[in-house]
Amino acid sequence: MITERGLMAAVVAVSLGSAGCVNCSPVACQKLSIAAGPTCDTPQTGRQKVYVYLMDGLPVPFTRGLDGLRPELYARGYSKVASGTVLHSAWMAKEMKRTHADDPNARFVVVGYDHGAVSAARLASDVAGGGVPVDALVLLDPSGKTATASGVRTVVIRSGHKADQGAGAESVVLPATHFGLPSHEATVAKVCEILDESATRAWLEQPHPTEVVGWDYEHAPEPLAKPRDVVAPAEWGFLNERPWGGSTPLTPADGAEGKRRRPETH
Repeated sequence: MITERGLMAAVVAVSLGSAGCVNCSPVACQKLSIAAGPTCDTPQTGRQKVYVYLMDGLPVPFTRGLDGLRPELYARGYSKVASGTVLHSAWMAKEMKRTHADDPNARFVVVGYDHGAVSAARLASDVAGGGVPVDALVLLDPSGKTATASGVRTVVIRSGHKADQGAGAESVVLPATHFGLPSHEATVAKVCEILDESATRAWLEQPHPTEVVGWDYEHAPEPLAKPRDVVAPAEWGFLNERPWGGSTPLTPADGAEGKRRRPETH
């Protein structure tokens, strides 16, 4: 006879065994992310700065509600996706803080589903309070009273019934079933819209050099000064021509029929 303690241990084991990885998704998924680049309006350099954390509740063994959402995000160019259950809350918080410390330009989005919504809100509030840039908290069919994270944009997506949105939360109702909501095309589109905003913000906040001044390498030689009092012969002017303008093209020499005469050398 299975005891209550034994049943709980089995659920914990199944949940822990189904955790996703946070920093490096499988090679195949990375290829999907890169392949999405040419057809994606959001720069890949920005998308690679967005980290997504998917949090389920304690699932019935062998079922994971958010399993359908993760590959959809891969296919749209977002490869840094971690998935787990409420049992992984502490691990997710630690990873988010570590990633932020390693890369201050990284952006984060937390998604909670069903019974995982409350823990997802708590996770977002915790790390955001510690200075981690959490751009949004997305709650899919949250069970019970909708929770929000202080200072974090909250979007509540529900399936086919009146939304019970929390204070300060955005509400979306979709014609989907509870179990089909995470992978519903409208859900994927809304989540990707939020991720695109984060990716654009990450790209804009990255340092982009606007001017190169001198040499950066300490042992590089000093550039030679260009003499300003030397004037090149007019016949050498073609060397300064550029397709976008610059010097005036030379007039073809007599009898050259439009061909440029090269200067004679001895």
